[in-house]
Amino acid sequence: MESSVPTADALYRLANELDNRSLRSILPEKASIIEKKLTSIAHSNSLLLATLAAEILTYQGTPTLPIKAVMKLQQRAGGSVDLNGYPRHAAATFEKRIKVDDYNFFELVHPAYFRQTVALAHLVTKFIKNPCARAIDVGPGPGTNLLAFLELLPQTEVLAVEPSDIAFQYLTDHFKGETNITCVREDFLCVPVESEEVDYIMSTGASHHFYTDGFLQRSAQWLRPGGHWFIADEMISPFETRKERHLNLLRHHLAYMVPLCFPWSARDVDPRTLPEREFVDDFNNTVPLAKFFADTGRVDEAESLCRELLSRAERHGFTTKVSDPHLAFWRLQWLELQALVAGLDYDVEQKTYPRHFIKMAEGAGLKCVAHQRVYGTVGLTDDCAGTHVMAFQKA
Repeated sequence: MESSVPTADALYRLANELDNRSLRSILPEKASIIEKKLTSIAHSNSLLLATLAAEILTYQGTPTLPIKAVMKLQQRAGGSVDLNGYPRHAAATFEKRIKVDDYNFFELVHPAYFRQTVALAHLVTKFIKNPCARAIDVGPGPGTNLLAFLELLPQTEVLAVEPSDIAFQYLTDHFKGETNITCVREDFLCVPVESEEVDYIMSTGASHHFYTDGFLQRSAQWLRPGGHWFIADEMISPFETRKERHLNLLRHHLAYMVPLCFPWSARDVDPRTLPEREFVDDFNNTVPLAKFFADTGRVDEAESLCRELLSRAERHGFTTKVSDPHLAFWRLQWLELQALVAGLDYDVEQKTYPRHFIKMAEGAGLKCVAHQRVYGTVGLTDDCAGTHVMAFQKA
């Protein structure tokens, strides 16, 4: 942090070091200096660095948004409108159970969102020595993670395969004019295999949206013997019964949500509408209680609270238009709640646990050669819930 421009690796390590710890207790004499530097980075144009710095500040008790990076991201995403002084994309379409448009705007405040990207790039550089490698990115969604990945490895040639019509619109807008990025709107399982053209396959935050066995088998078909497959995704703790799976899903998602239930900052004028104030208060009151029920094994009570909260939130009908940028923290909670309930219904979100995922990969001929949990939500070991990054090699 004493260098003029800290690297993504330095911010990544600082974020990990400070999990559940206070910067002021670790470095009392330097905390204010570091916080000012982090604030400056969070207001820079770098999507990756700004988001990492904003995450650290938020978890140190100063909710921070990477505003300039968000603006830059939205300007790349095509048509936008000016709402209360902040550009916002005009579209707001509901696709399946998850709002793709909303993810494009609010996912940057998701805990550990770009830690997984930094860790993924580390593994790629460890196992892939070609600086101009040819990669497939499976399910990049709007392309936010891919943009950050390319800040670290800009020479990579990428075939981005995305099946969602809405996400694909953002994806193509984000990479207009980029000659090393080819975007294909297709189901990965249906894209013709050209194994001689691929150095590795990667996927960030998408594997639990696929039929996992099919995803693994198709990936193995693309790879040459010795080829690598990299994945970053959320996973839950081990389970044996349906009830255990529900409990682990609840604990996992709620652990992402609770840290964002902070009081709205006091200001002379509250810019929020009455429905927005009710929305924030509802989440702040309900989410911690639901987590308490989940942590004490009261799965039915926790599930009921979450389903009822989602029903109330959906009635507001908010699009990407918000009266204040800091509402992004609660809009992210809404999206996380959608994912949680979809997971309970085993629809769209089909999370499993790391050991089971690795075993399925082995069945497809992919051996796990590296694994780390870059953010933990439940438990203390790498087999527990959180954000995981893995590297596999084809036999």
